[in-house]
Amino acid sequence: MTNGPRGLAPRGPWRLLRDPGGGFLLDDDEDRVRIGERQAHALALLRRRGAVATDDLLSDLGVEPQEVPALAGELADLVRSDVLVRTPGPLRPTVAVEGVGRSATAELRAVLNAAGNPAVDAGAADLVVLTCDDHADPRLPDLLTGRARRSAVLLVRWGAGRCWIGPLIGAGGGHRSAGTCPACLVEALRANAEPDLAGAAHPVGAGVPGVHGAAVGAVAAAVEGVLEELARPPGEGACAGGPSSPQRWRAGIRELRLRTCEVVVHPVPPCPGPAPGSGPAEPAGSEPAGSEPAGSEPTGSDLAGRLAGVVSGLTGFLDHPRVRRAASGRFLATTTHPVRPSSGGAGARRRATASGAGRTAEEALTACLGEAVERFSTVWRPDPDAVVTTTTTLRAAGSRVVLPAAGPRPWREDAVTEFRSVRPVAGGAWPDTWVPAAAVTFGHPDRWAVATARPDSTGCAAGGDVPDAVRRGLAELVERDAVADWWWGREPRTGAAHPDPDGIRAALAAHGRRGWFLDLTHRAGIPVAAAVGVLPDGTGTTLGFGTAATLTGAVVRAGEELLQVLACLEFGDEFGLDGAGTAAWRAEHVEDHPHLLPHGDVRDDPTPVVPAPDVRTDWCSRLAAAGCEVGFVELTHPRAAVPVVRVVSPQLRSWRRPVGPAAPGGANPWDLPV
Repeated sequence: MTNGPRGLAPRGPWRLLRDPGGGFLLDDDEDRVRIGERQAHALALLRRRGAVATDDLLSDLGVEPQEVPALAGELADLVRSDVLVRTPGPLRPTVAVEGVGRSATAELRAVLNAAGNPAVDAGAADLVVLTCDDHADPRLPDLLTGRARRSAVLLVRWGAGRCWIGPLIGAGGGHRSAGTCPACLVEALRANAEPDLAGAAHPVGAGVPGVHGAAVGAVAAAVEGVLEELARPPGEGACAGGPSSPQRWRAGIRELRLRTCEVVVHPVPPCPGPAPGSGPAEPAGSEPAGSEPAGSEPTGSDLAGRLAGVVSGLTGFLDHPRVRRAASGRFLATTTHPVRPSSGGAGARRRATASGAGRTAEEALTACLGEAVERFSTVWRPDPDAVVTTTTTLRAAGSRVVLPAAGPRPWREDAVTEFRSVRPVAGGAWPDTWVPAAAVTFGHPDRWAVATARPDSTGCAAGGDVPDAVRRGLAELVERDAVADWWWGREPRTGAAHPDPDGIRAALAAHGRRGWFLDLTHRAGIPVAAAVGVLPDGTGTTLGFGTAATLTGAVVRAGEELLQVLACLEFGDEFGLDGAGTAAWRAEHVEDHPHLLPHGDVRDDPTPVVPAPDVRTDWCSRLAAAGCEVGFVELTHPRAAVPVVRVVSPQLRSWRRPVGPAAPGGANPWDLPV
């Protein structure tokens, strides 16, 4: 596409001499020309390198901005003196403009033509500018894929008072290590599409001529910049130590908010590779999945760095986190992520809120991002390692199947559905085990399986690596089983002491609550605690739960979860904690539910301290002694840099609807007030 750099070159065999009286002379055996020092430096550089682009010449000479006009004039004098000649510039890449919907293609073509970039047929263009009104337009994927096979494509979306420019997709097929491919881009954009707005996009400018013209002009200027970069020879035009302009265009979509002159960059990461932390199952007798070294827990900055490429409501799966300080002094971080409908099928997507709390903003951010990634990763997507068959077929092949609990709809053993493999948490012999995918993921397209399995979040967890995620999921699974024993059985429990009674009392008082703690230690001997908070009149019951290596640690975690719930209530109902059923529960008096009150003396913590790396091994041993087998399903999403698992056990249950046997005592009369 280029026929040489655009710039300057020496005309002939001039010799550069130093004038004994000062300055420099040019000598070609017939004539001598006196020149200045800057001109001499430029000529010396040109003699060494040949033709040099003008911009590169000024850069290589280290010219200060205020000196550029003077040097440009001096170089022009050398051209007029026939000492230098101008070299031909690069051939301009050709550009085509295509539109989907009511795009302003005619206006864009006119502006490009006036700028010396006449539009050509898309089949012969080096760059195709593909414009649309809606990123979810069903015609867009095929057109985008087809054009990107032979040409670079710049995607543009028009909107009312806004336009979105980018990304630049290089020509070629397949996944791109240095940029996204059409298939991955469309998947990212559609994950955040708002179906209620599909087909209702407004023409650019929404009838306001000034905004309309500004949008078209902004897109035309961006196209001009991309064309200039595409015209550069490979390796030229990049900033020192930074990416070239084309690479920057590939890495993001620029949203121009024309009425406020804001520019928001939505990251577009390269096509995903293998999921981090994933790999083949560990062989029998190897180090168990939870024996991780201490200190593997990621910090807020670690998670933020890992997830930088997916924080966008347009191209990513997380909105920018919001951190607020609650009345108790704790911090609450929130974000949203897309989810499929709970009823399954291919219905409209929506967004859900994820939150996390902590004593510092960093702790809150860590908890929030972990919960958001966990929820996003547990949404159903095709799995190449899954099998579609019946429970009867799997059992006939000698496999074990972990089924949902018996409910209003019994599981049909002859029903064809998707199953996911369950790996052992601990080492040792483990039979080939499968679980229905509808029981461990959300939004599964098999509506019958979803209605029967009714999945919840029990055992789901994100972590710094797979073993860390398994440890966290195991803790939640144990916690939910212990809570189910207590909640459904309505059996009073002994109180437990908080290590900082004055601090937790003051934090609860800041939310207008008083509270206490209960020892719910699991039947396998793993410490679990409940935190109960009520208003001064005994109503408004709110709960938090925690599991840890010691009862004291479980109490602290339960208290922090209780404060998180209270912070969510403080900042409004965006968290779904104030529904009609929950409001009716909170109107009841705590004295009417004796199992919520501590009985007997407050229990000291006799739990032996287990070193952190051995916590999971210790818990698995206790669970095995209690007759509980534990496995996990890996659900790490390829777009996320954080491993996610779901821990399951045929013998443990959730306080709602578990993977495992039905809970004793019949159905749960209320949902837990959390």
